[in-house]
Amino acid sequence: MGRDDADPSDQRMYAIQHPAHQVTVQDFYIDRTEVTNAEYFTFVQEAKYEDLPVDWENNKPLPGKENMPVRYVNIKDINAFIKWRSERDGKTYRLPTEEEWEFAARNGAKSTLYPWGNEYREECAVVGKVRVDVQAVGSKQCGENELGVQDLIGNVWEW
Repeated sequence: MGRDDADPSDQRMYAIQHPAHQVTVQDFYIDRTEVTNAEYFTFVQEAKYEDLPVDWENNKPLPGKENMPVRYVNIKDINAFIKWRSERDGKTYRLPTEEEWEFAARNGAKSTLYPWGNEYREECAVVGKVRVDVQAVGSKQCGENELGVQDLIGNVWEW
């Protein structure tokens, strides 16, 4: 985990990323995509959940935004969604640990810098400084890791 070549001029990120160190990651499962507004809407309806994302109107996602990643949820919302989905599927879901997420984002044991390899490719990630720079989940096929997990770089902040 981490990097020895982290940029020391960004002290906050440097402290998080530096130094590279070994961790052991046990076997785990991770969704191939972020949770979409459509799936979250199913949860809201079935669980009769009342705390809705602020970018929804009339208690549902905006038309055409169903395949966008759900945004504006907090840890209470996430835990309610996880509980509902676990009960629905008869499995125990949880958020990935930081180590698990980085393992997936760095292409597993290959430990590449990005899910797709070691060279940054702008066309493989949804990154930008503006909140509206969000695209449908899985819209950057070249950004997936070798296991098919998508959107590990950009689109929305990860929990």
